[in-house]
Amino acid sequence: MRAVEFITEAKISIRDQIMNDVLQDGGKEDDYFVRSTHVDRLGYSTKQVFGRSPDVDDPNFSVDYIGYGKGKPALWFYPLKYYLKNISNQAYATDMPHVWLVKLKPNAWLQPVKNDSVVKQDAPNGKERVGILRQTLVPAAIFFKPAFDVVGKYYDYGKQHKRHGEVKGPPPKPKPKTLINKIRDFFAEEEAIKLRGFGSSEKVKEFIAKVNDMYPQSPLDPRQRAMTWGEGNDMQFAIFELVPSMSKRDAVEVKWIQAYPLRQGVGGKAMKQLQDLARQEGISLTLYPWDKGTVKQGNLIKFYKKQGFRPTNKGAKNMYWDPNEEGMK
Repeated sequence: MRAVEFITEAKISIRDQIMNDVLQDGGKEDDYFVRSTHVDRLGYSTKQVFGRSPDVDDPNFSVDYIGYGKGKPALWFYPLKYYLKNISNQAYATDMPHVWLVKLKPNAWLQPVKNDSVVKQDAPNGKERVGILRQTLVPAAIFFKPAFDVVGKYYDYGKQHKRHGEVKGPPPKPKPKTLINKIRDFFAEEEAIKLRGFGSSEKVKEFIAKVNDMYPQSPLDPRQRAMTWGEGNDMQFAIFELVPSMSKRDAVEVKWIQAYPLRQGVGGKAMKQLQDLARQEGISLTLYPWDKGTVKQGNLIKFYKKQGFRPTNKGAKNMYWDPNEEGMK
């Protein structure tokens, strides 16, 4: 690829490419949907993150449950309006760099779904019911049939922090390491040796799988789960992610937790649910109060202390909660 081509291509964001394709293809914006994947294909396969999803007449159906191994073979998409407003500027494509833009076929119809009490409806005259359109806080179009045309597919290499040549061409020759980098590598290896002994026990893996199965996946990141309370404008939610702890043996790390709205007790409510589940299984929890968010790290430490967490060591920022030490000071 010539240098001029590389510069031109790198300047065109996925968002701009999508907007250009929509303008050229025409039609209503509501007919367009966007999906990110980690593989360069789009099909009804068990290899995709959401392989199946329950329809509204399925006992497993919930408006806040996209699906994980239950229901019909399905493909989910974000409505284009939601994608452009909420997602396209986030670093979501780091793990799923392939972005697809599709358009609903003229004779296809997605049944709008706002709550769990909805019943399955027939399509309007001249239309075929091909899926559902979940109209919740994070909307999703769930197709049970491939009733869409692919308008465009894009590779979001920019958000992977990779140059185009590293993706499609030979990798660049590595630069010689500086003394500082060599020292960093040494200490990183030392730390890795210390942590290798922990690993993740079957008990920890089973607990994470059990909790993940209890809550719907976050459409923003399939590794995360969502707790929700209330409906509509009164809805509260917390997004969290659990992984095996690397700082305490046989413990689970709360890698990510974010509550909305802030300062209304949602974070404490979500943490209590996780602690209740962990207490039942005799599992300890660990976490690191994030130092780059809207809430100051010092305030987060105070918050977690109220939830029963303690520093792993005196002066340490890493914290843990042990159900066997509750009530101890």
